[in-house]
Amino acid sequence: MTLTSWIYMGTVWVAIIALNVFCFSRIFSKKKKTDNNTDTEEW
Repeated sequence: MTLTSWIYMGTVWVAIIALNVFCFSRIFSKKKKTDNNTDTEEW
């Protein structure tokens, strides 16, 4: 592999990891805020 392809692969991996961290942080921060919501409400 050439240097350009290593740089491209590294950039893609950084973007994937950053997107994962962003999404998981949004998921876990929403769970903390909605703990006292109507999750236990029965229909």
